[in-house]
Amino acid sequence: MAMGEKKEDEEVPCYFLCPISLEMMRDPVTLPTGITYDRDCIERWLLLSCTCPVTKQAVAADCEPTPNHTLRRLIQSWCAAHHNHPPQPHQTDIDDADALALPKTKTKTKTKPTHRLVTTARVASLLSQIHHQLQLEESTYYSTSSSRRRQEEVLGELRDMAAESEWNRKLIAAVPGAVHTLITVLLVTATSSSSSSSDRDVDTDRDRDSKAAAVACDGGVDDALEILTSLQLSPECLARVLNKQEQNDHHQLLLVVEALVSALQRSTSSREHAARLLADVTAVMSPTRLASLPEQVFRVAVQLLRDNNLSNNLSTATTKACLHVLVGTTSWGRNRVKAVDAGAVAVLVDMIMLQLHQQQHDSDRPRRTRLCELAMAALDRLCGCAEGRAALVAHPAGVAVVGSTTTALTLSLRRVMSVDVATDKAVRVLRSVAKHAATPAVVQEMAQTGVVAALCLVAHSDHQYSDRTRERAKETLRMHARAWRTSPCLHPHLQAIYPPSC
Repeated sequence: MAMGEKKEDEEVPCYFLCPISLEMMRDPVTLPTGITYDRDCIERWLLLSCTCPVTKQAVAADCEPTPNHTLRRLIQSWCAAHHNHPPQPHQTDIDDADALALPKTKTKTKTKPTHRLVTTARVASLLSQIHHQLQLEESTYYSTSSSRRRQEEVLGELRDMAAESEWNRKLIAAVPGAVHTLITVLLVTATSSSSSSSDRDVDTDRDRDSKAAAVACDGGVDDALEILTSLQLSPECLARVLNKQEQNDHHQLLLVVEALVSALQRSTSSREHAARLLADVTAVMSPTRLASLPEQVFRVAVQLLRDNNLSNNLSTATTKACLHVLVGTTSWGRNRVKAVDAGAVAVLVDMIMLQLHQQQHDSDRPRRTRLCELAMAALDRLCGCAEGRAALVAHPAGVAVVGSTTTALTLSLRRVMSVDVATDKAVRVLRSVAKHAATPAVVQEMAQTGVVAALCLVAHSDHQYSDRTRERAKETLRMHARAWRTSPCLHPHLQAIYPPSC
């Protein structure tokens, strides 16, 4: 056997191998448990489990492994003595002058990702720079355009990292204080923009700098919103961060909401991210906090939906997020009335009518069905108060559109849906109107516009709807049986199957 082949086949010392990957360690680091791993492998492990893989002992979530320089030098010396042409190292962000290409071991190699990998240290460094800038702004209540641009550059780098891979996004989310810092960016920049606009007549030179800073501020907010939404934080994680902020300041949570509402009114690029984050934030807020939401939340959400009805300028994700905000918040306090006062009922009726019309000529029926479901769910919430029912009855097509929903979606979408949620919500709305807002004119309108006929079809459908939905339809029909059973607007076949009065 040749000398070169003997060297190449020489076994790598076991203490040079990472216990996780069983490959030669390129950047050995040691946990508090005393076990050494390759940095890339252990950081990936700790994202999923706060334990030492070998000892199974608990490891703190914010643990920063200690570099093992002695072992690194031993590995480098061994490589220099046994390999003349080592392979290229994997792409990393580790800035270390001692980094050295290491050899392949006899173990089976793994397929490595082609995207750039980032380290916890680099992410923590970027977040530290952002945090320092935010503290400076909070202490001086003023920021220059240069400092804002620097913050925007740092946020841009963090945004690019998050966009590159799922691993990078998980790593960013796992760095202690990352989400808190990004949310603080929204709060501080929103406050800075407000103060700079209110003080622009005080000092001309300072005003010029403030305007330039405000331009950079917009980019920083956009980046922070994009990063936060890309992390896809779990409800538990988001709730934990928001609760921690609220402990520091009783009003922080509402300030977060106000900052997101402000972002919704800015550039189109910010709207989708701000809307999605607002829906996520309100979903984890306590009923007490939801009851104190400002009216501006509902005015902005409704205005976005109204504009979309006219010009179709929102993405589906933004539209859904606005609807989720209405559905998730209007059960608490006077939020129903706030939404009704903002014109939500008329906007929702117009939206349902538009979706029902467009779905006849659109191949993407499931998407439009989901929008109808959310819009009808929001309408059901709003009709739980007298103001909501009055607004629905006052709309020229309100009752008719709700009635048509019960059959239109069934005929076109039964193939793709096992349960028609929109129909269930529509029946709930009609029952509420028939019970609490049924003037003689409304009763007559429900018969003339086909609402009564639709309720008869739902009540006597065979396994198309849930038992609860069919029972609600029958209950609604019994409320005004005298006026509807013999109505000339009702087909004789439907009169024959009309539910008997109790």
